[in-house]
Amino acid sequence: TRRVRIGERNPGIALGMLAVREGRVDFFPAPVFFMFALIVLSGAMLDARLLLAGHIAGAQRLVRHLWRMGMAHVEAELGPADPGRAVEYFRQAVDACSPRGMTSLAVMYASGSGVAQDFHAARLLYEKAMAAGDDHAARNLAVMYLEGQDVEVDLKKARDLATRARDAGDHDADKVLAAIERRSRKQKGQN
Repeated sequence: TRRVRIGERNPGIALGMLAVREGRVDFFPAPVFFMFALIVLSGAMLDARLLLAGHIAGAQRLVRHLWRMGMAHVEAELGPADPGRAVEYFRQAVDACSPRGMTSLAVMYASGSGVAQDFHAARLLYEKAMAAGDDHAARNLAVMYLEGQDVEVDLKKARDLATRARDAGDHDADKVLAAIERRSRKQKGQN
């Protein structure tokens, strides 16, 4: 066998040229290497085009990516669900001040999925997410006030939070509001 120094800039082209001269390299014909080189160059050109056009939004894009990777592990988009891995991504998103990351990590704490169940940590994260502008966290916090998870049961506070979430477009908040009304009627019937 003969040692070949592969081109440092684009090994696909160097291997393609060698395959043309030798007939094959590692049992692969020349077109395979030229196709690889074309794919690499196309990817580099598209990356350069995006950077020059300014479509990559820097930190915000990274934060969204961290949150999205966590969701992919929750929803089993990358294979079997991996709540522990999702928690890792959500923590990174929280460290980057992502309201969605805060809400998602709070859900993991509240459910005990991928992390030990901790209603106190969940409540603090929901409150932080709401302060950062995620009104959808209000629905989950409303459930905590409805169920008395790390807080005293407070139907008025639960109703206010669920209403805030509904007004922000959270359609699931209507279910929480209905549960609050049922609990309220039940309490009035007992008095």
